[in-house]
Amino acid sequence: MIKVPLMDLRQWTKHFTSFVTWTLKPVSIAPTAPQIPTASGGGGYGTGVPTPAPTGTETAASMLSTGVTLYDVTYDVCDQQQVQFTVGSSDSTTPTVEFATSSGVVQAQVSLHQPYSGLHDLAKQYVLSYDATLKPDTKSLDMLITPGNGTGYVTAKVDVTKCKQTVVFTPIPIIGTSSPDAPKIFDENLAIENNTVSAAESNDKYITNQNVTVSGLVYSSSPLDDAEIRAVKIGDNTTIGYDKVNANITLTSVSHVYLVNATLPKDYLVSPATTYWIYANNTGGFESESDQYSIGVSPAYPVNGTIGFVIPQNIPAGLIQSPQVYFTNNSTGMLYGTVSLVVDGKQVSQFVDHVFDKGPSVMDLDWNVTRTNDTTVHSVQAIAEFYGHTIASDNATVNIYTTKKIVSLENMGPIESLVDKQGNVVATPRSLYSSFPLYDSTKFHVVSPDGTCVIGESSTCLVSKSTVGTSGRYSNISLDGTNYVVYYSGGNSTLERFSITSLQPITGDWKILLEKNGVEQKDLEASAHLSIKYAPTNKQLLVSLP
Repeated sequence: MIKVPLMDLRQWTKHFTSFVTWTLKPVSIAPTAPQIPTASGGGGYGTGVPTPAPTGTETAASMLSTGVTLYDVTYDVCDQQQVQFTVGSSDSTTPTVEFATSSGVVQAQVSLHQPYSGLHDLAKQYVLSYDATLKPDTKSLDMLITPGNGTGYVTAKVDVTKCKQTVVFTPIPIIGTSSPDAPKIFDENLAIENNTVSAAESNDKYITNQNVTVSGLVYSSSPLDDAEIRAVKIGDNTTIGYDKVNANITLTSVSHVYLVNATLPKDYLVSPATTYWIYANNTGGFESESDQYSIGVSPAYPVNGTIGFVIPQNIPAGLIQSPQVYFTNNSTGMLYGTVSLVVDGKQVSQFVDHVFDKGPSVMDLDWNVTRTNDTTVHSVQAIAEFYGHTIASDNATVNIYTTKKIVSLENMGPIESLVDKQGNVVATPRSLYSSFPLYDSTKFHVVSPDGTCVIGESSTCLVSKSTVGTSGRYSNISLDGTNYVVYYSGGNSTLERFSITSLQPITGDWKILLEKNGVEQKDLEASAHLSIKYAPTNKQLLVSLP
């Protein structure tokens, strides 16, 4: 436990940190903090901006400016009759923590035990712990936290519904939501000969008959008692049967932060891959483990396999495409590595940190297809990497097409299918849509390529009135052997609009005009637009399937 003389508390708080979680408009002058109300049932209070707590918790908070942050509240009304507050400050001044219960208003005191004293140098933030006594019959806490510089405040409420509980408003920086007394392991690294990489990036690395050195930083409010580097064959149980090496522990220049490191001998590194992690415990009796990482270990047998994938040849732009990738492991044992989807020579997604057993495996790799207003051509390939060996599929050439084009009626030409550079049809127009606000009796006049009036005022047109009626919203028509579904709002609608759809391509020299009393209104057609939607031709491309 850290002992701090009461007379030095004000000076000592310069070694703590803050982590503000609300984004609010700053106030131009220091506000007057609200009065703490008498504790009442339910909800939060305060004149700051309300910030609701997550669903299911028993808290509410509000705040003015960003001078202080309430991280969490821990109460115990059964055994210790105590409440503890964790509060952040944006500067080195000491906030005031007050709370109201049915018995009155209490000011919490800065705790003698400060588990976050090392965070200032590490995270450049100030975090303080406060405590106060509670009566066993306490039902709620209405809190007011004001910064030492008077630039804002936080109000919050906690309903006491359990014997003991920790209510988290926001995670403490670096510490997170775990016990503040437990060691915190971060910045793990792996060194292979003279090359050091982040442990999080080691899953695509491999070794061959080599030792590796694992290191990391550990934040601990009490001295570290022991640290280990642990390792196990990938896929095996990590709670028992692991190999371990005692780590060197060195106190760094940053308060409460230790460097731990050890070398894993090559005998502990087992093919096809090894999982490794850091373990640490401190003199306070708390222990922690880091995240687990993996590294490939070259096998004694040769790497052998095939790879391929299935993908549509014509793909709509702006959507996620997920081709199925097939890898067949023809080696005599398991392989560990990475499978990537590559478009135009650039990796767009990966399947990493995976063990492939003998035989076939299937996986989906996502490609976030970029938007385009035209038809573009791309080269797609699947590549597997195992211990420095590359297994690649054939290249597939795919077309990316726009799903919608918008043209003005003034510049409208013949409606055509989308084709690739070789003239092959990629996508065909299947839907036409346009709308125009009611203006001085101006109405749509739509004529098909064979000269038939499809929509218009004349009784000779196939659709001259609204298609919305008792029988439905659409009218079915047939032109030159092609069936169309037509929707028309009618010429008296505030927003006149129509749509024409078909299962067959809607191509040709369609005429879509704006007319008044049979006379074309060309000056208005520049501000009216036609939306053309396209659908792909049904063609799949199978590439180098094993």
